[in-house]
Amino acid sequence: MYTILIMSRKGGSGKSTTAMNMATRFAKAKYQVALMDFDPQKTLTKWFNRRDEYMQGKNTILHSAATESSFKDEVKNLEQAGCDVLIIDTPPTINDFHNELLDIADFALVPTKTTMEDLETIAEVVDVIESNETAYGFVINETKNKTLLYLSIKDVLVEYGAVLGTITGTVQIPEASIKGLALCEYKPDNINCQQYDKIFKNLNRRLKNKKK
Repeated sequence: MYTILIMSRKGGSGKSTTAMNMATRFAKAKYQVALMDFDPQKTLTKWFNRRDEYMQGKNTILHSAATESSFKDEVKNLEQAGCDVLIIDTPPTINDFHNELLDIADFALVPTKTTMEDLETIAEVVDVIESNETAYGFVINETKNKTLLYLSIKDVLVEYGAVLGTITGTVQIPEASIKGLALCEYKPDNINCQQYDKIFKNLNRRLKNKKK
């Protein structure tokens, strides 16, 4: 089973949105996907509940109500049950629990936006990830490609690690969330679907290479 952490210290970076859209993309590729949500706002859990209601019994994504004290046992249970991919939405505050999560993670995906406020939080996140020797990469959310700000921030991120892709942003992403859907289920022709596809392919390739 692949375990993916979605990590960010900055609120509004697109952490839960990234988790939603990666979960559905892995599910589309016929992986059995499960979610854990340790963000106090429970955005991912609320999305899952809306999805469960909207899909009317056809939701193939699983949700685990694991707690910080029970998550290791739940990870084992999911793996034994045949789960292929576990996506964990982590708390926004870096603490000792992140070290426990990183200990079982195959990859940490770090979403960020193109603001100095986002960039200033990256170093602490990367320090924690690297101290646990976990593979990681970035997703740049709600950006305008080829702007000076985007290019400058991307250059800084590349010095840390790989940028797996960028999402230019559209109102249809939050519209999809209202129904518990991901963008590519709601508006499959939207250009952002190609961007999420690229992130999925880059992430999936890294996971497969890590397991070799």
